[in-house]
Amino acid sequence: FIAGFLLNLTRDGATAFQLMERVMEDVGLLDFFTDGMPLLQDCLAAYDSMALRKCPRAVEALEEADIISAMYAVPWMACCFTTVFSTANLIDIFDVVFKDGGPAMVVAVCVSLLTCLEARLLEADSSDRIAMLRNPEDHVQCSQVVEHAQQIVAEVPDLLDPFDEEADVADEHDGEAFKAHETLLGPNFSEC
Repeated sequence: FIAGFLLNLTRDGATAFQLMERVMEDVGLLDFFTDGMPLLQDCLAAYDSMALRKCPRAVEALEEADIISAMYAVPWMACCFTTVFSTANLIDIFDVVFKDGGPAMVVAVCVSLLTCLEARLLEADSSDRIAMLRNPEDHVQCSQVVEHAQQIVAEVPDLLDPFDEEADVADEHDGEAFKAHETLLGPNFSEC
């Protein structure tokens, strides 16, 4: 999904490849996709911690509806939001991820997105909550999400630091939890 977005954006394979290389290596997202997905696991753990602090009522409402964070946050992160935002909004998100912090900013955008959705999620039933998480762009303003994400990173610049030292976040989020994404995105998720 990320490569497809970049190719669609640039209309040039060589440029898209260079941008993809930058996303993976320079921005630091490569370990989202390496064996065991260590960075993705760390980011999900950081997301869970930060979401619980920033929007506990939304987290509680989702958990009561049996919607765990791996079902929506993993696809958001692994696909770098390409499945939930239009090209115009993705450019704003990619700008802030490239410029302001790579993986930590990806986590912050996820937390910001949930925070911006919180009031609507609390009013919705389970099926509407799932729809909102699949298509958050229909319910939030991207500029507000980006601005709030920048505030989160400014408040917590070491957002991922506590997880860098932990050897195994997999105990908290076992491999089965990561398969829950198929409920929201379907089996083609691995194409990110």
